[in-house]
Amino acid sequence: MPGRSLLSILLLVALIIPFTTDASILIHEKLSLDGSIRIRAEYEDGNSKPGQQWVRQIYLRSLLGLTISPDETFDLRIKFRTSRILGTNYTNSATVEKVELQEGYILTHSAMRIPFDVQLGRYEMMYGRRRLLGNGNWNNLGPRTYDGLRVRLDQPGYQLDGFWVQLTNAIYEGYRTAVWGDYSTYLFGIAGSFFSGHLQPLIYHMTDSDPVRNSEDTYLLGDQTTIAIYSPSTIGNVAINLDIAAQFGRNSTRLNYPDDVVDQLGWLLAFDATWSPNLPYDPRFGLGLDATTGTSPADQWTGENHGFYAPLMSRHVYRGYMDQFTDVAYGLADWFVTLGWTPLENTSVDATLHIFRSMVDNSDNSVPEDAGTHYNRHPIQLGEELDILIRRQISGGLDAEILFGSFFNSRRWGTDDNLFHFAALSLVGHF
Repeated sequence: MPGRSLLSILLLVALIIPFTTDASILIHEKLSLDGSIRIRAEYEDGNSKPGQQWVRQIYLRSLLGLTISPDETFDLRIKFRTSRILGTNYTNSATVEKVELQEGYILTHSAMRIPFDVQLGRYEMMYGRRRLLGNGNWNNLGPRTYDGLRVRLDQPGYQLDGFWVQLTNAIYEGYRTAVWGDYSTYLFGIAGSFFSGHLQPLIYHMTDSDPVRNSEDTYLLGDQTTIAIYSPSTIGNVAINLDIAAQFGRNSTRLNYPDDVVDQLGWLLAFDATWSPNLPYDPRFGLGLDATTGTSPADQWTGENHGFYAPLMSRHVYRGYMDQFTDVAYGLADWFVTLGWTPLENTSVDATLHIFRSMVDNSDNSVPEDAGTHYNRHPIQLGEELDILIRRQISGGLDAEILFGSFFNSRRWGTDDNLFHFAALSLVGHF
């Protein structure tokens, strides 16, 4: 009953009541304050068993930031985050609260006649359209932050960054966290923006390692270099986004054996085009492909690794909002079609259909019969997902978002032709 009551109140606020709030706070010309409060209720039927009660989770995330600018040469920034689980129908699931430092850094602007900016401390960092290095904003502990150094050269017509950072462990959303606990993830690289943002290269090296408890040894889980280019463009009424990336290095092929590290070579191709004709209600039609290479059982048996891994991309944005697939060892091709329109002022509706297929034939008969059950033989067809997303700007500082998702898994991939459901309702106030 409490969950249904809260859901009804959020729906009423999001779709009916015309709130008005002040979206900015002016304190002093050298002092600015910003923040947000997000309430999100999630419902899902993860096991999809007939008659099973839906799992409910209600999250509250608060962010409060303060920026001090003593003069034009540098800024001081500090930002705090709290995260709470307001309630759930899981047995013995208590409310959780975390208060942590979200950001804390010093940013200099061409100080001491140095012709570039220097940022030192803990800060949020994202590049391109967040396909490789995203912000993880969906997570109730997000956005994702890093500790380290960033240098920026900002000139008319181009921008160039250099960074060396360590990922803060509290909000890591990688594919290994279910297996490994304490670890260190370091990134260093360069990122740029040229030709008014139409060409955005990114080169970074990421090292993942897991220190073994009571030992000075360290298990190497990944040591990879990624070279990527993101290019947005507009041709007439068609908006086009293109991501191309290659990844090479060394990576563990089996999480149960972290010292089994082999050479890795993989690639990524992400493309989408959206046509927006000048018609009433702003109709939109889009299509695209998000594909990464994978390793077949035969390749794995011979010690080859062709997987492409992007554990720091923005989840629930790519490959569907239900997060059925993140980094897939066998590779993944996500074909999708989107239909959208604006039925009301400040309200948008988008429906996206995803078709998921693995990139290699996971039932490769060339694997020796005595290879054991370690080599899973999943089929090529994985499933389809339908997402319906409704966004409404209630006022300048209040936004609402409603999401409905359904996933149909392939009979050959899963045990049955089950239908998985997911629903989320978010209300965000910000200034």
